[in-house]
Amino acid sequence: MTPITYKANDEHKRGIEKDIKEFVIDKKQIVYYQVTATYADHPKSPDYIRLSSLPAANRTPSEADQLRTLEADRKLCTQLSFVAHTLKLTGTTWGPDKTITHPAVKNVIPTKAPGAGGAVTVAQLQRLSINKPAVPATPTSPGKTAKEALLRLTNIGDTRADAIIAELAVRRFTSWDDVVDRVSGVTRELVDKWAAQQNQAGDRLVYFQGETIWK
Repeated sequence: MTPITYKANDEHKRGIEKDIKEFVIDKKQIVYYQVTATYADHPKSPDYIRLSSLPAANRTPSEADQLRTLEADRKLCTQLSFVAHTLKLTGTTWGPDKTITHPAVKNVIPTKAPGAGGAVTVAQLQRLSINKPAVPATPTSPGKTAKEALLRLTNIGDTRADAIIAELAVRRFTSWDDVVDRVSGVTRELVDKWAAQQNQAGDRLVYFQGETIWK
């Protein structure tokens, strides 16, 4: 076990972990899965350089707390790499079969000192419109892609997310039955899970109408 940032954990869950769950839960296969944490020096942020260069006697209590937090972050691993493959039984011996590949996840630590004006926040998906999953960029926000939102659905995986996006290019979905009929690999059992999915506040997450909202 090793601590990682929220962003790295989120990328891990939506990446190889989703792929592995698809093999295990949907395809009923046995999977070997190994994660390796690499430890190296993180880049020194301007805030870290500024605070660490101050003589200890000249740091305010708030600055001392900020520096301790930044120093703790610098002890985290720099990336996670993966080895994963399905297992095949030959006679009485299990051996590697299909390789599950995914690029390493970079564990990028915050560059801003915590506290007023320096806290780091991560947008959370509050509402997903399955017919309008993308959020366009604005002058104050980089926006979110359709796939980024759809990958928050339980056990969806890249293949199903891409299939939903392809179907949306043809026409909108009218119901969960329509999703099951048109998207390969999506079952009634799976859409029932999506229909019941909640956001972090405990409210319904998925809708067919309206906008997708991140906060």
